[in-house]
Parts: sequence; structure tokens; C-alpha cells
Amino acid sequence: MRVYYAHSIAIYGTPQEARDALMLAQLGFSVVDPNQPENDAGYREHGMAWFNSIMDECDALAFRANPDGTINAGVMHEIQYMAGRDKPVFELPCGLDRRGLTVDQTRAWLRESGAR
Repeated sequence: MRVYYAHSIAIYGTPQEARDALMLAQLGFSVVDPNQPENDAGYREHGMAWFNSIMDECDALAFRANPDGTINAGVMHEIQYMAGRDKPVFELPCGLDRRGLTVDQTRAWLRESGAR
């Protein structure tokens, strides 16, 4: 299964990009990474339509949001494009250290939500 790896150009060539690609490959995906030299010319000539044609050949899309949870315009376009074609779209984990609750925080959250 081919997965298009949508991510901000701010993390192109970074250890995060390498970790994401490795994780997707370990999950059994053939990773299609837009961070390839041939895509620079294609994008300059055709804009996002270039990436649309690449995504058409993929079965799913995995994306990484920015650390603050925002999603850049290009990545958002890619998410909407694939979702509009009824292809699976999933987010790679982000900010897990910030979002994790302690046991006491979890108990308090459960009380406040009415579950306990």
C-alpha cells in the first residue's frame, strides 16, 4: 500500500522526516515522500496539481502537523484532496509528551467528564 507522506517543508531533510518515513515503512507502507528533487521543477511548472497527480497514485495519506498543531496550507490542500477522493487520511502523532496526563490528572478528567 502506497502512502503519501504530507509534511511541512520546514521539516524536509530533518531527523523528524527520517523517523516518520521509517515508522511508515515499518508499518508496511511504501512511502511516497514529496521531498524529492524532481518535485521542485514539477511544482514550479504545475503548482499543487503536480502533487495531486502523485497523490492519485497513492492509497492513503499520512500527515504531520506542526508542533503547535497547525497545518500549513500545502499540507491542508493534500489532506483535503485525498479526503475528497475517499482515501484514508491519518495524522502522525504530535506533541504526545504535552498531551499525556498523569494518573491524578486522568482521574480528575474522568470526574469532570461525568465518567466517574
